[in-house]
Amino acid sequence: MNFKVLISVLTVLAFAKAATAQKAVPKTDFENAYHLYTTHSFKEALNVFANAEKGSEREACGLVIKGFVFTDSISFEKAKHYFEEAEKLLENTADVKVKCKNYFGLGKGYFNTAEFQRSISYFLKMDYAAFKAKLVPEQKSANYYLAMDYQRLNKIAIAGNYIKKAIAMAKEMNDSASVVRCYYVYGTNFTYYGSDDTTTRVYGDSMLDAVKDAEKYVQGNNPGSTGMINDLYTKAYEMKDDPLHCKRYALASLNNCIATADSGNIIACYIILGQVYKELKKFDSALYFSSLAERLKQGQGGLIAEDQRVFNFNMYEIYKALGRPGQALLYLEKWYREDRDLNEEKNINLQQLRENFETQKTNLQIENEKERAKALYEQKRNFYMYISAALFFVFLLIAYLAYYRFKTRKQKKEQELRLLVQHAELTALKAQMNPHFIFNALNSIQHSIVSNNTEDAYRFLSKFSKLIRNVLDSSSEQLVPLKTEIETLSLYVEIESKRFDNSFSFKITLEDNGLPADEIMVPSMILQPFIENAIWHGLMPKEGDKHLDVSFSIRSGTLVVCMIRDNGIGREKAGMIAAQRKKHTSRGISNIFDRIKLLEQTNALKVEIDIVDEADEKGMPAGTRIEVKILNTKHKP
Repeated sequence: MNFKVLISVLTVLAFAKAATAQKAVPKTDFENAYHLYTTHSFKEALNVFANAEKGSEREACGLVIKGFVFTDSISFEKAKHYFEEAEKLLENTADVKVKCKNYFGLGKGYFNTAEFQRSISYFLKMDYAAFKAKLVPEQKSANYYLAMDYQRLNKIAIAGNYIKKAIAMAKEMNDSASVVRCYYVYGTNFTYYGSDDTTTRVYGDSMLDAVKDAEKYVQGNNPGSTGMINDLYTKAYEMKDDPLHCKRYALASLNNCIATADSGNIIACYIILGQVYKELKKFDSALYFSSLAERLKQGQGGLIAEDQRVFNFNMYEIYKALGRPGQALLYLEKWYREDRDLNEEKNINLQQLRENFETQKTNLQIENEKERAKALYEQKRNFYMYISAALFFVFLLIAYLAYYRFKTRKQKKEQELRLLVQHAELTALKAQMNPHFIFNALNSIQHSIVSNNTEDAYRFLSKFSKLIRNVLDSSSEQLVPLKTEIETLSLYVEIESKRFDNSFSFKITLEDNGLPADEIMVPSMILQPFIENAIWHGLMPKEGDKHLDVSFSIRSGTLVVCMIRDNGIGREKAGMIAAQRKKHTSRGISNIFDRIKLLEQTNALKVEIDIVDEADEKGMPAGTRIEVKILNTKHKP
């Protein structure tokens, strides 16, 4: 009977749980917008409340989101206005979560700008509102930041009370990451206590107890939580004057900081390791880590005054132990200048060190003179031996250079020829993709953007960027696949057509005869200057119908024929127009012929170019036809 009752109860609970899951409350618009903000989707977050009614609660929500976005993307000074406007509109709102988020934005902003009293005022408002509405996560966040505010104001007891409340709430929420973060603030509180070695060790024990409690809540391989635990262990064992354990956890903390690129804490780890190795009397290691800390802190504006004094005194003790009085004196004087409350004993130590430094400096000069005399004697004794060895090596070097020159003469000629090919390719490339074309193409993109034709601008920009990428990729290669070359030329003609407002039509075709176009290799960008001339000098000056036809035909594995035909004004009339405009003669075509000569010498291929002026039935110019034959091309390896 009891068993049946148990089964019935479990069944009812299961149905109740399922019903609750089915009736899960959907996220509000504000929660969705705040989630978009946390994922740095700022534009989408702002759009959620873009059309909110003036003076409405929706407008207040939008102002809160604007405040967070402006804090992250511009500055809190700019964001503060939005938070304050939202606070006025949210005065009588029933949505306490939104009001708490607004308080949070203001409080955290003032915390980050070191205005801790103003930060406290907003986090107290947030704490009170969350307490009345029983919003535990919001109340936890308020207490967490109140603890850090009071810690910065050196009111450690008050900070401790608030962080204890935050820990309890984080445990109630079962939020392990928050528990660890709260314990971290709680643990650092103990570093502010203690005025002598005895009390410092006592608070070190309390801190150690806190970090052991926090360690229970670290879940999985979480670098952030693990780093906090290691840092707390380091501080605790430093307070307990336990250098071995302190070194172990400082090295672990350093690894976490490096993995998460936390440069500020990396410096702190280096300083602690320098102190630890000094306590362990491993002064070389102490100097290594301390020097690393000094180099990094100089790049980040240095340390605060108290930390700088401690650092300088540590460096003094390290250099003193290493027997380097000059550097030790330098850091002791820095330490002395930064602390004017030294007692007489310290002043005597400083003077004594100066005297010791002068004595050691004199002794060092004597030793240097002895070493210099000994070196001179050794140099004279070995003079003739060095001369003999030098002559022998000179003879070997001359023989080797003669042999090397004879052997590499042919290789040098080939290298020079390759350099000429590359120079011709670069010259041709500059003539092909000239700044005038790039400037006009970018102007066309700008025109599309200004005209709010963003879709057309995106397409044009995509084609333009792909063309530039193809040209740059092929600039380092003498031969490219035919398929790639056709794609590059197609992009070029499309962009030119768009740039000239589609004033001419074009067609690009390929007759592969069953042969793979991606395995047939052709010289890169060798056809582009001919197509450019056809468009600029043949088609553009013409009135009426304008057409460009580019066809490729793979006749065999070793023969590719390309035909470029336009119905423009012809070469003769184009030359007359160019002469009237007094433009300089283009070197693009002549560069191509120079390049072909060099390619034929190095790549076992032959290129034939035939240019024909076409005429209509009346004998008038009707365009130009260019036929390019590429023979004995290499297959793609």
